[in-house]
Amino acid sequence: MLVVYMPIVREATHAYVQLWNHHHIRKQPNRPNAVTGFPYLLYHYPPPGVSSYEIPISQEYISRLEASLEKWGKELDSGLPYLINYPHFQLIAICMIILWLKSGVDIDEYLPKETLDWCILQLSMHNIDLSTLSGGDTISGGLRAHTQAYLCLRDII
Repeated sequence: MLVVYMPIVREATHAYVQLWNHHHIRKQPNRPNAVTGFPYLLYHYPPPGVSSYEIPISQEYISRLEASLEKWGKELDSGLPYLINYPHFQLIAICMIILWLKSGVDIDEYLPKETLDWCILQLSMHNIDLSTLSGGDTISGGLRAHTQAYLCLRDII
């Protein structure tokens, strides 16, 4: 399912983000303190007087956190209940994501390369090109093209 639907979900999510980050937030008479403007511009180019509430994290703290979490992945079940009840769970979760990203993981990879290549090959043998597949595409009989791709893979597997 991932090979067929993940690109469609990503395309829809990207379109949604683009739409809502570039729409105008109007002035609201009942909310005089509401921020107006375009979300994208407000985030990247905040107006004068807007404070940043980011909290820098020291490298020393990240190193201590890395050392304390060496068993993650090996003994995840035993450490998770403790970690969820830890007062700074959100901060730790963010640091974990940063460490994960720094480890060289490809965040765009949703299937192992071999699996993705195999699925693309199988679909291409049935004249289905995943690179051009879109959520709204239909084929003869009104069937959605992504449904045909999914059913084709399901039958092969």
